[in-house]
Amino acid sequence: MILPSYIRNKSKNTQKNSTTLNSIELKRGATTLYIYDKHSEMSSKPDYYPAEDIEKSLGVLRVELRFERRKLRYEQKKRKLDTAIDFLNESKKIAPYLFRYYLKLLFFESDYHSLAKANEIIDTGSHNPMTNMYMALLLGNISIRHSMVAGITEMIRHNKKYGKPHNIRYLLESLSDLNINPVTIPSRANIDYLPNLLHYFTNDNIN
Repeated sequence: MILPSYIRNKSKNTQKNSTTLNSIELKRGATTLYIYDKHSEMSSKPDYYPAEDIEKSLGVLRVELRFERRKLRYEQKKRKLDTAIDFLNESKKIAPYLFRYYLKLLFFESDYHSLAKANEIIDTGSHNPMTNMYMALLLGNISIRHSMVAGITEMIRHNKKYGKPHNIRYLLESLSDLNINPVTIPSRANIDYLPNLLHYFTNDNIN
């Protein structure tokens, strides 16, 4: 499994992005989200993992949430837990909330579409023509610059009406109403749709 570039580039607010062919590492403050192809990782260690386990890992995408010590202390204190061991003992209950919180923070909640498909959805939506035009413009800016920050900065710099922060928020909320992620799938991917990672997280597969 090769993690495509549109997944690697979709983080909206990170201080460090480190990617390889089969992994993504996104750092925001004291929190790091690490996503990697489990089969690729296990296949690189054939002396460590049994062949049967390696075969079972085919198609598995592993997502890890890593905290620096200061963040761990913050989460521990927030939940009124005395020690790191107490936090670890409660991790099964805490993990679903933390995963969903940080995935939403980094990747929004909406699904991914190609730019052409996203514009089709916008055109058939219930927003007014002016909002539709600026939603399409914002998506185009982000797509061209391959960056949320650069796309929004361009919008702020060149649009007096919809370039103000509260209008940008409105456009992002309007896109969310249509289940359109602000980061679109590039045409070279040859697909029009990709569900958000949040859809795959349940209490059963978080540990």
